Amino acid sequence: MKKLIKRLTKAVALTITATTLLSLCGCFLFDKNSGKIPEYEDDREMMIAGWDSPMNTLEDIQIAKDMGLTHMFLDSYHAKRGTKAYEDALKLYEQVGLNVIVQTGSGATTENTMKDDTNYADFPIVTHINYWDEPYYSNIARIAELAEQHIDKYGNDILFFGNLFPNSATPVFEGHTYKEYVKHYADSVLMQFPEEYRWLSADIYPLDEKNGGSGSAIRSNWLPCIETLALQAKESNAKTHFFLQATEHYSYRAVKEEDIRFQFYVNMAFGVQGFSYFTYADSVLSDFEHSFVARNESGVIHDTYYNAQKVNNEIKKFDHVYLNYTWQGTLPIVGNNNEEGYNLGFDGLSAPLEDLSMCKRWDASEDALVGTFVDENGYEALMVVNYTDPADLCSNLVRFEFNDVSKVRMYRGGVAYDYKISNNRLDVELDPGEGVFIILVP
Repeated sequence: MKKLIKRLTKAVALTITATTLLSLCGCFLFDKNSGKIPEYEDDREMMIAGWDSPMNTLEDIQIAKDMGLTHMFLDSYHAKRGTKAYEDALKLYEQVGLNVIVQTGSGATTENTMKDDTNYADFPIVTHINYWDEPYYSNIARIAELAEQHIDKYGNDILFFGNLFPNSATPVFEGHTYKEYVKHYADSVLMQFPEEYRWLSADIYPLDEKNGGSGSAIRSNWLPCIETLALQAKESNAKTHFFLQATEHYSYRAVKEEDIRFQFYVNMAFGVQGFSYFTYADSVLSDFEHSFVARNESGVIHDTYYNAQKVNNEIKKFDHVYLNYTWQGTLPIVGNNNEEGYNLGFDGLSAPLEDLSMCKRWDASEDALVGTFVDENGYEALMVVNYTDPADLCSNLVRFEFNDVSKVRMYRGGVAYDYKISNNRLDVELDPGEGVFIILVP
């Protein structure tokens, strides 16, 4: 195991002239050529949801909101959908102010046909209805019919939602490629809705147990899965959503704070705009452990809750800034210390960037990802992520030489730091699992 490199400074390294310019209080947009660092109104919010809902009490719903969740997938475990008890639960969520995604219970090849005459438009707290989880390719035609019915009943007042399999579930694609499976869903279902109402979602869990091994425990199909949805979302003008590994199950390990942070920033390097924890409450499935709260006991919080709360609050500090930017592409960097000289996750990407238009050169001590972004006024930004297994405790020095950058605003830990740039050079040192969002100013 590599030892964590001790840093002399947290904010920057070596070649930045580390002069803080001003504190952040976003409220206005500037022209790219003004030489000013742009400010953004805090009017956008990252979707951070929980799967497997807690007990339907004010206390337990408030605990979920206090963790930093914006939404909860409300299932029928504690109250059956279509009953007064379920409607009463919706009223509790309304009191707390935690948005609800109604769960229909349809999944894989099985449609839940339980009678439900509820008009969810009567409950403003309901923002989405999740019609199907992990459909097979052949189920997508039925989901398209459900989308038509949804539009007839709700228009765009409530968002339509569905969640796809990851790229490892080859049999469910029924002879098609993963790209074809995702495109079929996007073309058949999402294109029925206006752009701002299109959500493209999948679940994939990247972190296996280390089991004493010296190699990375990051699954190599993770990045290609994210990229497939990101590219399709770009083509379909949709938003992307991924589930986050939060519960120890099967070969997937229990996650620490660094693991949660790592998943957020890797996804955000591909422009992902929404997330859900799998799971929030303890699962009813066997071999599932270390969720955030007890499912059948009120007010019982597990230690992992506080790790997620810390990371959620970090993301929420600058989500409104990030959400003003549009993803352009992602550059993988094989680190100088990578003795094999390759990364299987990088090799699986179909359309990685090969250069950075704003940079003359770049490198990293360890494997890294650089997502590229632009806002409506032409400001460019980078999401720079330490792409090493957080369990290996590797810090990572990523270095850039820009073409023409005078200053940057760097969001680290959710906090904005402004720096003047000397000689167009910027070195960023990242902790295990860390990412930073950097706005570039000519």
